[in-house]
Amino acid sequence: MNQYKKMLSLRKIIFSIGFTIFSSLAYGQVNPTLQLDGVNGGLVLNRLTNLQRNAIMNPANGTLIFNTESGCLNYYYSENWYALCGLLIEICDIDSDCPAGKICSNGVCINDPSAIACETDEQCPEGYVCGIDGFCNLIQD
Repeated sequence: MNQYKKMLSLRKIIFSIGFTIFSSLAYGQVNPTLQLDGVNGGLVLNRLTNLQRNAIMNPANGTLIFNTESGCLNYYYSENWYALCGLLIEICDIDSDCPAGKICSNGVCINDPSAIACETDEQCPEGYVCGIDGFCNLIQD
């Protein structure tokens, strides 16, 4: 009989823990994120070819893989796969810090608007107009 009471108590404890975790997740009291700590390595995602990636049945929005054919991260959103490649932000102090075709603007390399071909002013960024040369030109005061 004593063993029966111990099993019953253990079941109550497990149920209580499970209920508390479920309740916390359901009401947003616990932040269900993944945190990796360490200084000797990094996160390795599933490494898939295009064929393998496209064979994933009903991927959830936010599914993330490493594409071995393009060397890029791919993520799934709204029935499409998108690639994340290259530098997202290039930091600079002056134009020469940026690669060809880009200029330094507020500490970040951006595409050089004067290299954008245009036919109308609407095709140029704010502060630029379409010049007679067919490229966006900075508005001169």
